[in-house]
Amino acid sequence: MPRQHPRSRPLRRALLAAATALASGGMAPAGPVEAAPLDATPLDATPGPIPELPQSPAERLQAKLDSLGDDVSFSARRLTYEPTENKIYAEGRVRVEQNGYVLEAGALTYDRDAGTITARDGVRITDPDGNLIAADRAVVADSLAEGTIENVTLLLEDGSRARAATGERLANGDVLLDRAVYSPCVVCQGGDTPAWRLKAASVVHDKSAKRIVYRNATLDVFGVSVAPLPYLSHPDPTVKRASGLLVPEVGQRNELGLYADIPFHWAISDRQDFTGSALVSTREAPIAIGEYRRHLGFGRLRAGGSLTYDTDAEDATGRDTANGEFRGHFYSNGRFVLSDAWSLDHQIQWASDDTFLRRTGLSDADTLVTSFDATGAYGRSSVRARGFAFQGLRVEDVAGRTPFILPLVNAEWVSDPGFLAGTARLSGNVQLLTRTGGQDSRRISAGASWTRRLTSDWGHVVRLDAQVRGDLYDVRDADRPDLIAEAGGTNPFAGRDGTHARGLARAGVTVSWPFVSGRGGVRQVIEPIVQGVAAPQGLNDSAIPNEDSRAFELSTLNLFDLNRTPGLDAIDSGSRLTYGLKYRVLTDLLDLQVMAGHSLRTEATPAIFANGTGLGGTASDIVAGLEARLGDRLDLVYRGQLDNKTLEPELTEVETRLDLHPVTLNAGYLRIDRDLVLPDRPDREEVRIDGQLAVTDHWTLFGGIIRDLSDRTDIATIEYETGVVYSNCCFELSLGVRDSNIIDRDVDPGTSFILRLRLKSLE
Repeated sequence: MPRQHPRSRPLRRALLAAATALASGGMAPAGPVEAAPLDATPLDATPGPIPELPQSPAERLQAKLDSLGDDVSFSARRLTYEPTENKIYAEGRVRVEQNGYVLEAGALTYDRDAGTITARDGVRITDPDGNLIAADRAVVADSLAEGTIENVTLLLEDGSRARAATGERLANGDVLLDRAVYSPCVVCQGGDTPAWRLKAASVVHDKSAKRIVYRNATLDVFGVSVAPLPYLSHPDPTVKRASGLLVPEVGQRNELGLYADIPFHWAISDRQDFTGSALVSTREAPIAIGEYRRHLGFGRLRAGGSLTYDTDAEDATGRDTANGEFRGHFYSNGRFVLSDAWSLDHQIQWASDDTFLRRTGLSDADTLVTSFDATGAYGRSSVRARGFAFQGLRVEDVAGRTPFILPLVNAEWVSDPGFLAGTARLSGNVQLLTRTGGQDSRRISAGASWTRRLTSDWGHVVRLDAQVRGDLYDVRDADRPDLIAEAGGTNPFAGRDGTHARGLARAGVTVSWPFVSGRGGVRQVIEPIVQGVAAPQGLNDSAIPNEDSRAFELSTLNLFDLNRTPGLDAIDSGSRLTYGLKYRVLTDLLDLQVMAGHSLRTEATPAIFANGTGLGGTASDIVAGLEARLGDRLDLVYRGQLDNKTLEPELTEVETRLDLHPVTLNAGYLRIDRDLVLPDRPDREEVRIDGQLAVTDHWTLFGGIIRDLSDRTDIATIEYETGVVYSNCCFELSLGVRDSNIIDRDVDPGTSFILRLRLKSLE
């Protein structure tokens, strides 16, 4: 018999009140109430008090319960009290509420001597957390918090169910089930056999630990026992973060052979956790992988890495590349708010060797970047200090010629609008670039600029710009240029040893004249743009190295910028005239923007802007761009560069996204035909496609391909991936195949298979 609970006293008094009301004749029907004649009271007489009607038995009982003042509610269609047995019987939609617990049943018997309630006929007990116990019969204490149950069903907050022959609920809220079956699948899949279920000799729902524990269990999939589980524990649905094993991944890679990645999660506290895994394979030593995350209140930190002792790594020729050594990687990143004005971001990336990450499938990166970024914002002005270190993982990368940048400082003061009828800026820059085995450079720059925008009565939009800047360089070891500078026998990027200075002054006027139409619910804007820039020629001194503007190319994004280069080392010098046209159409469904432009110069650009960058000669290439969005179904972006004489495309880049259920598609096409004499910017033509097809509500096909369309290699398909996913509310199963033709030392081409299984509520 369940022990009596101190919190049972309100319900005990409520049922005692019911017994008192019944014993005092509460079941007698109330007599009729006679009404006074209509003319018994004159119309001008003062109304007297309204007489009270006699109470019914139910009203007398409820009034008695209300007078107790306790958090208890009791209702039933019929009540009977047996004084000789000292028991109260309730029948018909019995409902008892106390301290957040709710008991519902077809019939109820309260034994006053034993302090127990026996409920039958569709018993339902709901606890304060929303968990529901359904049973044929239950014997509970009058606290409703504990008792024994027969033919029980436990319905958890997320809809998962556990059924058992018998069960017991303890006073602390724990539920014990014997000969139980658990599955979340019955809520989304009819029938007697769910997609998967756990059968156990005993199941315990530990309320305080918020876990469900199984002993002597088996995992059934579609009615077939597939795995014995002597002991299993997982968090209950109320837990958002919990420690335990995560879903493993099983697959096959050419470098690893058959492998299994077995992860686990440790919820250290509400603000920090750790996720680790063991990657075991048939061809490599086990790899330990881990990641630590923490929220510090003023910022967040994430750090992790991997470690193994490798003795068997070989390249494509069979040559040993490990020779018994530790291999691994480390990373860290975070953002911290130091004050109202200052914040700090950091990133650390490091690998023991060039191919470890790609060989193990941990990352496809070919360059690792370590950096910090401290930013201070003061109204419209700012200060930013950064540092960079790079680790090149390509075969052509040479560590001694890879630069370190520390520090790189930018400071900018911005005036309030209206300064000299415009906006003024003062800027400063300091950069120290160092190579352990190559050219070093130090740079200090200071400048000022002014901008004003005007609008004429005719709708012309005019922008006036003026800029002055001075640069001071110190160059050392210029005879040891980096890899790019050596290519082709010429060196357009290296400088000369010594201290060098230069100054820059330029001014520009940009005029646009937008024409707007809104007829028929279609908004259209046609905007011709003309820009004139005056600047001295010959500002790109060959003694000054070009470190930060090597990747320059002309596009619609920088066509009308006063300084079109991405950095400070290269200068777009000389006077020029630039013109272009923008067009936009906007409807409820379509947003289309198109732009094209061209630039004429007074001087041919030096070798620092090679042919193919868009600025070779006195006439630039023609640049064009297009962006289109069709609701939320289609996105299309085009960027192009055309030869200014032949209109032959030198750059064509197209990106598109299609979301048209059941098809989701992402596609990209890139063609570069510029004959740039730079080893890291070769001509290329390739297409990338990836997408998925929802065949049914549960089955999805996915795939992707990267294909080289040029004839520069013998490999047409660089990489492809395809697979299938089955998912429902119970579990998700995916099988993928990936084929790669990339060869890089001990990273071999081959086919990989990946199998993933995720069971709902066990992940």
